[in-house]
Amino acid sequence: MLLCASLLAASVAPAASGEPEQKALGREAGLALVAGGHWQAAVAALAPLAAAHPDDLEVRDHLGLALAEQGAEAAAIETWQNLIDDHPQVYGPRLPLAALHGRAGRWAQVVPLLEPLLERSPGDREARALLARALRETGRWPEALVLQRRILADDPGDPESASVLAECLQRTGAHGEAAGVLADLARRFPEQAGLWRRLGEARSGEDRWEEAAAAYEVATRRAPDDAGAWQDLGWAWSETGRWGWALDALRTAARQDPQVASRILARLRAEDPVLAEEFARLTP
Repeated sequence: MLLCASLLAASVAPAASGEPEQKALGREAGLALVAGGHWQAAVAALAPLAAAHPDDLEVRDHLGLALAEQGAEAAAIETWQNLIDDHPQVYGPRLPLAALHGRAGRWAQVVPLLEPLLERSPGDREARALLARALRETGRWPEALVLQRRILADDPGDPESASVLAECLQRTGAHGEAAGVLADLARRFPEQAGLWRRLGEARSGEDRWEEAAAAYEVATRRAPDDAGAWQDLGWAWSETGRWGWALDALRTAARQDPQVASRILARLRAEDPVLAEEFARLTP
């Protein structure tokens, strides 16, 4: 009986001691597959390991990456979210998971993922840029403005960051500061009609209609086929009382875009029925 027991123990012992070694080999093979970009094979190798060893955070993280790269985004999201829920102190999956949510337009889910990450790593530029967009997309403009100022401070010459800052300023009612930012951009990139039009919008927000009209005029010269710019110019001139110039600009807009013509006529009828008739008579 003792001999049988010892033989049984001898036969079981190698298998038991070999389990961790086999797991280690499988783990390293799976991680190597991820490193080599072999996503399908990596998923096949790592999925059972992640299920059997949920305490192996690296395996679960790399499984999420392999799933995402393979195109199985829903499974990747579930894998990474479960990992973060189980271990909130894990920061690695937060940015790629946030990027997947952002790509799908789920911006409200991006914010809680990235705020803790940036508390830990405030210099992470990619995370800051994504969070700034998420704040804008969810209408949290004051917070977006604070973050965008920090982003621009790191790279003061970046025109895209300055343009986004101007938008944040306008959305929070700081039209004067926005106009200053946009005027600088328009000087640096004078051929971009969109910048001149946005400068006109900022000046309009300050009720500085002469300056708004001047900016819109430049926009129409840069983009003479932009019906919206002509419409903006017309309304700016109307605010200064120059109705002759206003009607000329509005008719130009109407000739270029019938939908714009309908909007102009509707507004004129609400504000000045006599002028609306004049506009309708002169506009083909």
